[in-house]
Amino acid sequence: MGRAGKFIYENAFKLAGYFEGQDARAELNRSKFIIFNGGKQLETSTQNLNKEEEKLKVDVFENAKIKFIKEHTRFKNGYYEYRVTKNGLTTSKSAKNFEDLVQKVLHPKRGVRKPQSLFLTDYIKSYMNLYRNGHYAASTVEEYENIIKQISKAFINRKIDGITTADLQNFINKITATRIREKILSFLKKVFKKAFDTGIIKKDVSAAVELPYIKKIKNRLSLTFKEQETLLTALQKYDEDFKKFVMFSLVVGTRREETCAFKLNDIVGNKLLVHGTKTENAERTVVLSHDFIEFLKSGYDKKSNEPFFNLKADAYYHKLKRLYKRLNFPEALNLHSLRHTCSANLHYLGVPDKRRQQILGHSSIVITNNIYTELEADINSKNIKNLYKSYYFSDFD
Repeated sequence: MGRAGKFIYENAFKLAGYFEGQDARAELNRSKFIIFNGGKQLETSTQNLNKEEEKLKVDVFENAKIKFIKEHTRFKNGYYEYRVTKNGLTTSKSAKNFEDLVQKVLHPKRGVRKPQSLFLTDYIKSYMNLYRNGHYAASTVEEYENIIKQISKAFINRKIDGITTADLQNFINKITATRIREKILSFLKKVFKKAFDTGIIKKDVSAAVELPYIKKIKNRLSLTFKEQETLLTALQKYDEDFKKFVMFSLVVGTRREETCAFKLNDIVGNKLLVHGTKTENAERTVVLSHDFIEFLKSGYDKKSNEPFFNLKADAYYHKLKRLYKRLNFPEALNLHSLRHTCSANLHYLGVPDKRRQQILGHSSIVITNNIYTELEADINSKNIKNLYKSYYFSDFD
């Protein structure tokens, strides 16, 4: 085979790029050079295969490309317009005459195409689908949804390459809840780093964003006995679902995700299986009193294998915060304060420390005693039993 024939064989595969990925190929048939596209003969050259390489290139390759350009060109508003979509990407060229159009298509100007700018919200959706599309627990999915909702609200209609370090820092500084602020910043750093690594943005503007320094003031986390009395009285005016959610948190001491995961069939006899995931001690069995079980079952009309409570954890959180505000409770108190209050009440009832650790699902007795036990003077088991009737199980002999 001559030099020209070798050229044809080595370069024929390039034709596929002009025929939208179909079955484009070139064949030698005696003295003819034939180009096929999708099984259909597109162009034949009767040139002598021993002719010069450049002539073959002009006579065969150029003619085939020009024919393809003609098939994908239309004349509109005084211009010739060429438009082809391949692998989701559209190539579009236009010119006043066909010759100029051919030159534009065959010999495009070299240069780096600027990546299309994306809205931050659109890129986050793409990021979640590509890199976070796993099987997560319901609580994790809910956490991601809340994080994305806050980011979307702050950066609505903002393109990712137009966001600065100052924009991100100001956004983070305005978030008051420490843990939420940490989680949102961690998520944003992952998103912007991936956008930088994949060429969507030229600079990772999140790299310099820091958590603001806030002097920590130790707040009281559990409710006083007087506040518990006020809260339980106020609950009588609320719906049964909210009332039982608050009472469940106070008596069982579960984390909010654990409370939301509760189903009636988790109770076998007088023992409740708590589905916890935070620590190795989180999944645990808690003994409930007969009266508290009856309180939960009263008026309940769902199936026992369905979630007992109707709302998501965040809805109960905000509903309880509004109630606290109406009752003039300290701002630091929140839904998690009910768990701290349960720990203190169990102490008043004489529950041994090690048993309280097991009930609360703590990994260490130090956490139970040092963080979760804020005690008042002159409060004893009689006070707690009078307030909560016999809802707490306290027979730990």
